[in-house]
Amino acid sequence: MIDSPETSERLVALIRGGEGQRVEFKRSLRQLRRALEALCGMLNANGGEALVVFGVGPDGQVVGIEPANLESARRSLRRAVDNNIRPTLRAEVNLADLDGGTLVVLSATRPPDVPLYECAGQAWIRVGSQTLRMNAFERIALAKRHGTTASGDVEEGRGGP
Repeated sequence: MIDSPETSERLVALIRGGEGQRVEFKRSLRQLRRALEALCGMLNANGGEALVVFGVGPDGQVVGIEPANLESARRSLRRAVDNNIRPTLRAEVNLADLDGGTLVVLSATRPPDVPLYECAGQAWIRVGSQTLRMNAFERIALAKRHGTTASGDVEEGRGGP
């Protein structure tokens, strides 16, 4: 469990700030697919930072996650990230108690050498608080911005051997 006052204060501030370029709320773990798409989109967006908080409604109301099997839910969430996000992503899954409810917090940062992430074979991009599917042109443009080709090969003269 995350018990530090600093972490709780940060979460409260993020929730008050609402959903945006780097933050997504999901009321329950049943919204896993959309959560993974949002995670992927945030990682592909400028900044490459992502935070998905389960147990918070879209309006910022803390509803909490059923505490019966939190460790099982945590493991399932990690497995879902491992099975659906490519390339391999090192995401953190933490638990936090806030306003009498338990939240599951999924967070990740895109490493500089990863051009883009895909969820279940599809690339997504975060624009404000919306997660949009990327088309082929957008995927190529994003990969070029990060100095790689769409296949992930490093472009000549852009950091390669």
